[in-house]
Amino acid sequence: MRIAVTGYKGQLGLELQNTLKKHELVLIDKDTCDITQKDQVSSFLNKSSPEAIIHAAAYTDVDGCEKNPELAKAVNVEGTRNLVEYAKENKVLLLYISTDYVFDGAKKGEYKEDDPTNPISIYSKTKLEGEVVVHNCLEKYFIARTAWLYGQGNNFVNKIMGLSKKNKLLKVVNDQFGSPTYAKDLAEAVSKLIFTDDYGLYHIVNSNNCSRYEFANEIINLTKSDTRVIPVPSSEFKILATRPANSILDISKLQSKGIYMRDWKEALKEYIETYFL
Repeated sequence: MRIAVTGYKGQLGLELQNTLKKHELVLIDKDTCDITQKDQVSSFLNKSSPEAIIHAAAYTDVDGCEKNPELAKAVNVEGTRNLVEYAKENKVLLLYISTDYVFDGAKKGEYKEDDPTNPISIYSKTKLEGEVVVHNCLEKYFIARTAWLYGQGNNFVNKIMGLSKKNKLLKVVNDQFGSPTYAKDLAEAVSKLIFTDDYGLYHIVNSNNCSRYEFANEIINLTKSDTRVIPVPSSEFKILATRPANSILDISKLQSKGIYMRDWKEALKEYIETYFL
């Protein structure tokens, strides 16, 4: 199959190139095609004629979105709309990567796909708008919400490892809960899902969950660092965008389709051993 992948230089994009290497890939990044420009999208994709599009590109700097709401809307909403309109006109399957942040975090327990959304930041609002565009315009589509993603790039895991080399004491919030997700595992799940006709919205994260503090502690333990992690409330940090306290996603719908996600600790161990030990 000929598959277009947006954001191919990102954490997920890099892993998708591995999991889909047997297929013909059309790789898209802002250097090759500006998705915010409809004419560029049409021209670029008309030349390659993909049979499916995995839309992994996004403006994901959560605080940066607060400073640049116009850019967030241009990339996350209008960029998505341009790809969706091409997909609709050319009868191309599209899979859109979304986020756990579409929820406000007030729920006790895991969020299911049909739980009410209530985004509380510019980033999350624009990502939800992207979901709406996909849902309203296409009959055959996938929306994959993921969370706390890490891989080859800038992420929480790499940040904690970097800070642990310079500091003997780290403060990490213990009142935000979610499911750390290895980009490799997300890519593998997406690569299976896209070849089914089980269209719709899915939550895709590694199994089980933790607090940011517990996540950081596991990273420190796996890297055998002597840095100590101290739990603190989110109020200790001044940030522009509010993060949901609870963004734990239920993955039973994905599992019902025969696609299973391993425990987040197992995935994290593999990631660190592969790239850092």
